[in-house]
Amino acid sequence: MSIAVYINETSHVTPLIRWAVRAATSDRQDVLVIVPRRQKGSPKWDPLEKSEADDNEIFRAVFDQIASFDSEHVVLREEVSENLESSSMDRIVIETRELIAPNPSEALVDEVATLEISRLIIPSVTLTSESAADSSWTQRLFQQAPCEVMMVWGSPPKDHKPLDVLIVADADTESPLAVRRGCQLSRACAEKDDETAEGETRLLYVQPDSDEVAPQLAERRTNSIVSHSGSDRSKVTRETFLGSSIADAVKERELGQSNLVMIGTRNVKKIRSLVQALQGDERCPSIAAIRPKVSMGRKVLREFQAKIRSIVPQLDREERISLVEKLEPSSKFNFDFCALISLSTLIAALGLWDDSAAVVIGAMLVAPLMTPLVGIGFSLIQGNFDLITKARHAVLTGFANAFVIGVFVGLFMLLWGSETSQQMAARDAPSFLDLFVAFASGIAGAYATGRKGLNGAIPGVAIAAALVPPIATSGMAFAIGNWVLCGGALLLFLTNIVFIVLGTALVFWAIGIDTRVTKDKSKTKTAKWTRYWFAAFVVVSLLIATGMTITAMTPDQKKDEDKQEQTQDKETEVSFQIGSQPFIDHA
Repeated sequence: MSIAVYINETSHVTPLIRWAVRAATSDRQDVLVIVPRRQKGSPKWDPLEKSEADDNEIFRAVFDQIASFDSEHVVLREEVSENLESSSMDRIVIETRELIAPNPSEALVDEVATLEISRLIIPSVTLTSESAADSSWTQRLFQQAPCEVMMVWGSPPKDHKPLDVLIVADADTESPLAVRRGCQLSRACAEKDDETAEGETRLLYVQPDSDEVAPQLAERRTNSIVSHSGSDRSKVTRETFLGSSIADAVKERELGQSNLVMIGTRNVKKIRSLVQALQGDERCPSIAAIRPKVSMGRKVLREFQAKIRSIVPQLDREERISLVEKLEPSSKFNFDFCALISLSTLIAALGLWDDSAAVVIGAMLVAPLMTPLVGIGFSLIQGNFDLITKARHAVLTGFANAFVIGVFVGLFMLLWGSETSQQMAARDAPSFLDLFVAFASGIAGAYATGRKGLNGAIPGVAIAAALVPPIATSGMAFAIGNWVLCGGALLLFLTNIVFIVLGTALVFWAIGIDTRVTKDKSKTKTAKWTRYWFAAFVVVSLLIATGMTITAMTPDQKKDEDKQEQTQDKETEVSFQIGSQPFIDHA
């Protein structure tokens, strides 16, 4: 296993190779240097030989930088293979390889999984001189590479003295790994005469000053981080800062005493904000962000996602813009929405009262609730907090409006002395079939909304979803005092809501919608709330399914008992009839 670096700019050569050698020295591994070569055809790997140094500016800079190291410390694999040099445990073997592809940086995102590497070192997202669109590979590689990844800004000291490392952490960082790697990097390089010398490793934990126990809580968490890192506690200086900003905490420290500020996180926005906050400071040292290797669960999920997205046609940028443009105005509560929900509920209630299936179906066509639910499903995947707030308000307000109209119609039923119709009784409780119908309706609704030319399918989806009739039934049952029917209809409506949202979210995930990156600092936890909301929908769906499983067992058992009783009654009746017949002697 090796520590790999990818270099696609000449300015990255010195810092990345130096960091790779530092990391390899402390971790007792070799180094793999990857450079790009643009060429048409499928991506492929080729050895980069020293004789090719004059062919490319980056190639020349790479070999010049390798040559600047002490030959007792670093050796090229090419020279070892040609028996020009020998490798030993005290020498770091550097292998140079080129990735040949039309767009090597983007190809590396897919090809990195084929490399036998334990760690990948790449430049920070704010280090690249390319455009934001062209440098997206840096962010994608940091998030998707299966191995451990370290993103660096700045160079280590030119001499090979031990590093003084400051590790910053808060509740949202993955700090044990950062502490472990920080302790390793703080050790002296093998080129130094005194190999027992070590730099200082400090852990700075940032805790919000929300209550009087904040200092004690911060101290306890720093101790926990060091314990989970597996590092020697006596070699890690622990500090705390009461506040909400990691950048502010770092600025208040004596940065001149540190050679490296390290943070453990997967959040690229947090890395970017830290670099941008510190890079203008004259005392600013190098900055590194590190995240652990992808777990097996994440890896399986990504492979599954890639497989699904290779089958399902993906939305292009223009289609995504059209989708958002279509969902945002249709997912908020306004006069048009209020008028349609009121009219559809009135039509549904009258159809339920008259026991007319045709009228109930007509009410479903008018109901506007499907679009806000599609908007909620889209928001859960994209992380659009504003859209989910508007859609949630529309659904809740529409439900309240429809329920009140159902109650008024129910009062008229009570005055007329009408009884519960069959159409109302049919919505007394959800069944397993209703779960699958709602889930399939959500899938169909999202797909029809996201694809051009499929708007004609929306009325059919509205009929299948059947959202308004259960609300009208619950309001009417509430008015006439049928609490069982009222509760069952409300549960049917909740079931439809939950499974429609899950179906829409699944479709948007499959057609390529991802959590968006926002620059609004007030919404830094976008990705978190989407996970919480989605988990809540999944939990509610499981509770509904479990409850229905339990309740479904009782009627089935009751039916079996009724059948047995009916069979016994028939047998008794037959035997009684036979016993009561007069005896006839046919002889």
